[in-house]
Amino acid sequence: MSNDREPTTTLDGPHGASRDLARDTPHRARRELATFLFLCVVLFPALSIALIGSYGLAVWLSHAFGG
Repeated sequence: MSNDREPTTTLDGPHGASRDLARDTPHRARRELATFLFLCVVLFPALSIALIGSYGLAVWLSHAFGG
């Protein structure tokens, strides 16, 4: 027995609903771009500032109270 079916271009959603990838592509590309920009412009700089600030506070507190 061979599998002669052609591959499909659908994905099953979280509830088993099937959707067409060609119809979903522009929306998905726009959402991926928005997510990428959010990560690069907002989240990573904020995390960097928070981590560096936390480290600076820890060093300052260790010098202030630890001698």
